[in-house]
Amino acid sequence: MNIDIKDNNRKSDILEYRKIVDILGVEKSPISWAEFQDLKYNDVEKYEKLVDKTFIQNKFNAGEWLDKVNPEKQARHIQSTVEKGKSYFFDDVDVEALYDKYKTTGRLRKNRDGSRTFKENINLPVGQHLGIDIYTVKEINGMTIHYSKTGVHIVPLYYKEK
Repeated sequence: MNIDIKDNNRKSDILEYRKIVDILGVEKSPISWAEFQDLKYNDVEKYEKLVDKTFIQNKFNAGEWLDKVNPEKQARHIQSTVEKGKSYFFDDVDVEALYDKYKTTGRLRKNRDGSRTFKENINLPVGQHLGIDIYTVKEINGMTIHYSKTGVHIVPLYYKEK
């Protein structure tokens, strides 16, 4: 990494680091400003995940999004109450626990202009039997968390692995 870029961006990087610490708290932030700067310039994937996590937490803190599963919206994606044409989780899956485990661990989708949306894509570990994707009729290997002011709901999905 070019040291000049880090030096030129030093002031804005410090401000960005402080904002992340303010939003996420000390225990969920990079250990130091130097570690943050190393992450930003040398590990873009982890840096983008950190920015996504900060964006989501900031929406929760501001009251723009509710940090709990909306049972009415989620019912459309549960096997026993599934709506026609919707992918679903099996009835024995604890969706609330799934949400608590995986929220802020994926990547937010972006609009064409690069702005972040309210949908977070999550890759799931292989071998978990959680639900069925209606379009492929295969067991899911991912999910999308839809955030909103009335609460979240999780849409199970299967995607072709690259």
